[in-house]
Amino acid sequence: MRVLVDGVSKKHDGYLTGKSDEFIIAEFKGDISLMGKFVRIEVMDAMNWAVSGRMI
Repeated sequence: MRVLVDGVSKKHDGYLTGKSDEFIIAEFKGDISLMGKFVRIEVMDAMNWAVSGRMI
């Protein structure tokens, strides 16, 4: 999934958040230097309001 990084996680230290092209919220581990950039993630878990994954 392609995600535009737009913030840091409020629940997990060291994690970023972003939105996919379909406006799905995603959370994944990453460095703050990725803010404003597109990254690709592999979805590992789905919740009611978002997905979590890892950068690939």
